[in-house]
Amino acid sequence: MDVLKLKILVCDDDPVDRKLMQAYLSKIEDIESEVLEAGSVEEIRDFLSVEDIDLILMDVQMPQKSGMDWLEEIVDRDVAPVIIISGYGSEETVVEAINKGAYDYISKAWLSPESLKRGIYRVLEKSMKQQQIKKLFGFLNICPNCRRIQDENGVWKPLEEYIDEHSQVVTLSRLCPICAKNIAK
Repeated sequence: MDVLKLKILVCDDDPVDRKLMQAYLSKIEDIESEVLEAGSVEEIRDFLSVEDIDLILMDVQMPQKSGMDWLEEIVDRDVAPVIIISGYGSEETVVEAINKGAYDYISKAWLSPESLKRGIYRVLEKSMKQQQIKKLFGFLNICPNCRRIQDENGVWKPLEEYIDEHSQVVTLSRLCPICAKNIAK
């Protein structure tokens, strides 16, 4: 079984809750977590500026700057997916978090290794779908003469090579009926 490796930033002003989340994350068998802990504005800011983070677990009730305010900043900067964690959640809080860009919401009352695992997999599924959508929409520069495609780095590549690198499609060389007919002449 493949193990998924993730760098997860746990943001909670309560050190006991941070340790609990770290312990729960360590119990998830198919996910290997490198857990970073932040309990203050300075710590969160430091991690967000220097670390390459895969996922953020953010408590709503944070000192000086609320988890919802952090959520907006993280989403605006496109840092990493966020799961909001709260011990004081209401339906309105959940709706607000999702509307502001949270990938999921977990009540501290229901926090467990299983709920974190479900939340992480929902984040991964949603993130993969968003990446697929980004790949499907946009513009490609295609040379009308040689049919090469310009990639995101400006390099012109053969169509087959570009498709192999940017999709899960396997390209096969095969004559279409029109070309087969022309070659046979």
